Amino acid sequence: MKILLTTVRLAIVLFIGGVLMLAAIGKLLDNRHVAEVLAQWRLLPSWSLLPFGVVLSLLELALALWLFSGWRLAQAALLSVLFHLGYTSGTAITLLRGISLPDCGCFGILFAHPLDWPMAAEDAITALLSVVLYGIASKWKPRIILLLLGVALFGWIGVSVWKKSSLPTVTYHQEHFRTTSVVPRKSNKTIILNRVSYRGPHGNGQTTFNLNTKPQKQPPL
Repeated sequence: MKILLTTVRLAIVLFIGGVLMLAAIGKLLDNRHVAEVLAQWRLLPSWSLLPFGVVLSLLELALALWLFSGWRLAQAALLSVLFHLGYTSGTAITLLRGISLPDCGCFGILFAHPLDWPMAAEDAITALLSVVLYGIASKWKPRIILLLLGVALFGWIGVSVWKKSSLPTVTYHQEHFRTTSVVPRKSNKTIILNRVSYRGPHGNGQTTFNLNTKPQKQPPL
């Protein structure tokens, strides 16, 4: 049991600390980009966006290094609980106000992560993992810790399935139509028609876009 708890503790530390470090580095690389994204959340006054982004990034980096160090791990885990509950609350409030974004700005310029309900669930589950870490570091009874860990893992699986099922399935078709001009000595053209078929939880459909023409040479008469 001791080896199992040690393994679980190390895995949670590496996961939460790694995510926090990626988020901090991505935001610190371009603070102004983070401020622009935060403005779309509509939670803070405009004058506070840049300093808030910088302070949040530095706190994330400090917490990641604290977790990696293993020093007073229970206190670090408790701070991680507060962090991710704050993230969950901010995300939920923004979504309840009808705001959803293709990029939440959480990872700065490294990569985009959508601001949606699965993101709120991910933050809540990460907070639960932090509770598990706090329990291990504080030497709670193993059964309680393993129960919380099981809930967290099943939660992650549920969120992953949810996100996958909510994405539409898109197929791409390109069709070529050859036409001949009715005007003498005019070139033939090949029209490229791009057609997209999609299937998702809100229905199926098809759309056509991007009509291009490519001139082709005609042999001289």
